[in-house]
Amino acid sequence: MVFENRVLRRIFGFKRDEVIGEWRKLHNVELNDLGKPEGKIPFGRLSRRRDDNIKMDVQDVGCEGM
Repeated sequence: MVFENRVLRRIFGFKRDEVIGEWRKLHNVELNDLGKPEGKIPFGRLSRRRDDNIKMDVQDVGCEGM
């Protein structure tokens, strides 16, 4: 987590504080919000979709009885 925050700080740089007008480092919470990928799918849901796709592919090919 420390390494990730360091990398994210280097990528996103500093932020200008609107209240006092000075530049400051981003807080960990801000870094986590910036570094999160959008639309993350939980693994269980992903594996269910994969299984459904395989079943549909098998039906399309016509090999359901195997």
